[in-house]
Amino acid sequence: MQTLWFATTMAAVPFLVYAICKGYRKRLQSQELEVLREQAVPSMFIKSEEVPMPDKPASILIIDDQPAIRLLLREALQSESVEVHEASTGCRAMDIIKLHRCSIVIMDVRIPDMNVIDWLHQLRALRPKTEVIIISAYREKELVRKAKGAGAIAYFTKPFDLEEVSKFVTSRISPVEYHL
Repeated sequence: MQTLWFATTMAAVPFLVYAICKGYRKRLQSQELEVLREQAVPSMFIKSEEVPMPDKPASILIIDDQPAIRLLLREALQSESVEVHEASTGCRAMDIIKLHRCSIVIMDVRIPDMNVIDWLHQLRALRPKTEVIIISAYREKELVRKAKGAGAIAYFTKPFDLEEVSKFVTSRISPVEYHL
């Protein structure tokens, strides 16, 4: 009897994983569809130093190649007053930055298609007032020094305290001024 229960339970695990991933995939697809709709607006009409309307929510971009980290941060930071965008690559992140006036970027230092220092310099050229928070599983003092020199305001080591990161990000978003 125990063998039958074990076999039935083990057969159900892949299905549950599939169902959870399918739901997450649908959410990602709907978010990408929304971004594609926004990209239909010519980017030449988007000014990099536009002042946001006071009723617009603050915007945060999370860049990490691990979907679980992005999901965790999004769930912790998303609220009515904060709009959260996600990217798994540096190129995708730069596309989002061009479309949205993100007040804060939370990024991993290890993204497959980018060098974090070069990306920070590109960000500074496009959105000089956007604040950047670095998260990483690596404790590279030289990289942290270079990232701070390129404009990063904080560095959190994985595994990070989610409450601490959330409080820090919330403290950086003023209800009146979005640090753009």
